[in-house]
Amino acid sequence: MSTTLRLLILEDDPYDAKLEIATLEETGYACQWERVETRAEFLARLDTPDYDLILADYSLPTFDGLTALKLFLERDLDLPFILVSGTLGEEVAIESLKAGATDYVLKTRLSRLSPVVQRALREKEEQQQRRRAEKLLQSLNQAARAMEQALAPEEIFTAVATELEKLGVRCTIFLTDDEVRYLFPKYLSHVPEAVKALEKLVGIKTERFSISIKDVDLYRKVVWEKETVFLNDCEDATRQVLPRPAKMFAGQIVTRLKMRRFIAAPLIANDEIIGVLTVQSDNLIQDDAPAITAFAHQMAAAWRKAQLFEQAQQEIIERVRAEEERERLLAQVQEQARRVQQIVDTVPEGVLLLDADGQVVLTNPLGRKDLLALANASVGDTLTHLGKRPLAELLIPPYQGFWHEVALGDPSPRVFEIIAQPIETGPTPGGWVMVIRDMTQEREFQRYSQQQARLAAVGQLAAGIAHDFNNIMATIVLYAQIAARAEGLSARDRERLATINQQAQHATHLIQQILDFSRRSTLERHPLDLALLLKEHVKMLARTLPESITVEIAYGLDEYMVNADPTRMQQVTMNLAVNARDAMPEGGELRFGLERMEVRPGESPPLLEMETGEWVLLTVSDTGTGIPPDVLPRIFDPFFTTKAPGEGSGLGLPQVHGIVKQHGGEIDVQSQEGQGTTFTIYLPALPVHLAEQPVWELLSLAQGQGETVLVVEDNAATREALVDSLELLNYQALEATNGQEALKIIEQRGSEITLVLSDVVMPEMGGIALFHALRQRGLEVKVVLMTGHPLEKELESLQAQGLVNWLPKPVNLAHLAQTTARVLEEG
Repeated sequence: MSTTLRLLILEDDPYDAKLEIATLEETGYACQWERVETRAEFLARLDTPDYDLILADYSLPTFDGLTALKLFLERDLDLPFILVSGTLGEEVAIESLKAGATDYVLKTRLSRLSPVVQRALREKEEQQQRRRAEKLLQSLNQAARAMEQALAPEEIFTAVATELEKLGVRCTIFLTDDEVRYLFPKYLSHVPEAVKALEKLVGIKTERFSISIKDVDLYRKVVWEKETVFLNDCEDATRQVLPRPAKMFAGQIVTRLKMRRFIAAPLIANDEIIGVLTVQSDNLIQDDAPAITAFAHQMAAAWRKAQLFEQAQQEIIERVRAEEERERLLAQVQEQARRVQQIVDTVPEGVLLLDADGQVVLTNPLGRKDLLALANASVGDTLTHLGKRPLAELLIPPYQGFWHEVALGDPSPRVFEIIAQPIETGPTPGGWVMVIRDMTQEREFQRYSQQQARLAAVGQLAAGIAHDFNNIMATIVLYAQIAARAEGLSARDRERLATINQQAQHATHLIQQILDFSRRSTLERHPLDLALLLKEHVKMLARTLPESITVEIAYGLDEYMVNADPTRMQQVTMNLAVNARDAMPEGGELRFGLERMEVRPGESPPLLEMETGEWVLLTVSDTGTGIPPDVLPRIFDPFFTTKAPGEGSGLGLPQVHGIVKQHGGEIDVQSQEGQGTTFTIYLPALPVHLAEQPVWELLSLAQGQGETVLVVEDNAATREALVDSLELLNYQALEATNGQEALKIIEQRGSEITLVLSDVVMPEMGGIALFHALRQRGLEVKVVLMTGHPLEKELESLQAQGLVNWLPKPVNLAHLAQTTARVLEEG
């Protein structure tokens, strides 16, 4: 009988290809073959490799056998590859075999072709059998591991069927008792049409159903004779397994599931048959039966062990239930006590149970800690007091439900609230339930919240009065400065005007302090070298501080550039220096220091609010009296001072705190009584390439050329002072009380107006709304805004839209002259 052989031949000579086919057919092969001779044709056939063997010529006009071999190996095809050549030397032959060729044959000795092909096919078959056996063994081992994790008897079978199906091996399981119970695997869900037809015809659910033993001819031998059966015709086996009405669907199911062979092995435990394991695969052979039989025995032993364990477990459960029934009442009491203890333990407050004599019977964990702190007592002790308050006083119901307060001073201040409720067992209490709250952190949080509320209230107050106050100050300053320029004034009058100007500037300074700590002040931030600033400031302090105080400065070779307002930073160092001076009435040392540090991602910063990046540290230390612990938490509170009335406003350190925060920085303080105080200020550092100092020029009082300026201000006195100042500077001035009125004037006389000088906050329409309205109407008149509040967040956006500049309130004459002249000169 001929053996069919499917061949792919890579050969450019048709005669040589036919000669090879003829040689093979003479030895009993029935050849089905295709010949290709180009690379493209060869690759196209490899994409659908329905062949048993590849014969390749070593040398072709446009291709060669070794290249073809390389392309073949890249696709990992399980086919023999034989080189056929007329001129293949020994070295080339060895090279081809090392490269992966199965064998080679010379065209001059084609008589070797059939034996070489026969050996290659046999080796291929053996290799496939080894791989198949390894895969089957892997599947069985995986299923065995899954079986070991199952507990209940039927869980073992479910685990095995599921695990084998994952690895491409299908199985079903029959259990024998009075009938055979068939456990259907889930893989039948892949053939819904056949399953639905089977359910409809037989009237059963395919997840699990019963079959009479007489309908299972195939398994009779396995069950009765305990022998493993190998079947090469799965369709015939399926007809024997299924009930008679369903036999017509056997072929359809087998075709859909691609099952050709299976092995049925008995499940034997302690020489007793408990069922049948069937394994289905189109690659099974008779030699697989021993491995599957051993696995079936292993499964049966696991099932019996689980069954015995389940029975023993059931017996133990029954005995335990009988014992539990006898102790049910006691168990209920114990469970209730346990639950009460759990509830008490999870209460977020200290709980004590006292008997009638005040002895501690029960506590929760927090109660034990509180009891130790308040009375140095524990469970079993009899209480006479908590803190400095007698126990009897704490057992009296508090007035209107308010809790009793107990304060401790040593070793650290703590505050507790206590309430007690009697346990009513008769005319007199049988005991007491006492609840203790540690209010220390809550009181601290309340204090902090109140502090923040005070700061917010002062900030709102400052914001509310800043506008009107600055208008008043602008009027006073401008008129005082205008009047001082008048001719014919006596020396006494000039002295009085100077006093008015001085007091106005002092009032402006006070409102500036309030704006600083409320973080609403106007900043003029520029790249600033703190080292240069400190050197000049230390020189000034050395001249002004008492001779008994030594002033020192220390810093390294790093860059100490920050984006800061120089005036505000001088105010910070001055305030801290003055505080240090007051703390050293007998003299001492005042030290300024600069450092540079980096907070890297993932590192813990010195203060929680600090972000990653480069920082400049400014430290101010003194050797003075230090700050008491009870005062330290309040040093940044506005208006808080320990100085005598009239000696301090309580605004110095709050102003420092506000300025540092407004610069995006943080501040920390360390102090001990008698050992001095150190303030550490952290400011974001500027990159070195941005560290360029601006050049400042002091401009003289610039005069106008008769240009027309529209003044928009709702405060009449301020508006009049601005108009008078502009006229003094040789400008013509128009007036408007708000933005709406200004728009009307601009529409009527827009060609005359070269500049609009507008307040920001006004009724009906403010300065920013006026600016946007002018841009929306296409009016390109220049606008300068005046405000007592910082415009840092809005300024960049407004400048991008055409805002030329802004003036801080209160406006002084020199600044007004300089800004107006600069804006008009820029065209």
